[in-house]
Amino acid sequence: MLRRWLEAIGIMERPECRAARRKLAELEPSWRVEGTSLRAREGERTIVAVFYQLPDLPTKPSRYRLFAVDRALQVVEELPCEPGSPYWIRGRR
Repeated sequence: MLRRWLEAIGIMERPECRAARRKLAELEPSWRVEGTSLRAREGERTIVAVFYQLPDLPTKPSRYRLFAVDRALQVVEELPCEPGSPYWIRGRR
C-alpha cells in the first residue's frame, strides 16, 4: 500500500514510468499527470499508461495515454489508445 502511494506521487517510480510521465508532460505541459501504471513488458519495450487530468475538466476515472518505452529509456513513443488495443484498461469506474 505504501509503495503504491509513493509511486502515485512520483517518489518511488520505475524508470520506464518516469520516462513516459516526462514524455506526456513534454507533449501537453498544461495537463496534470496523476500517476502511471506498467501495463506490459514485451521483449525490448515496456508499455506504460500515464493518467492525467485536463486543467478545467476534472474527470473520474482519470483519462490516460499509452506509451511504449524501450529498454534503454531513449525512445518513448505514444501508442493508440482505443478499445481494440490489447493494452486498453477495461472495467474502469
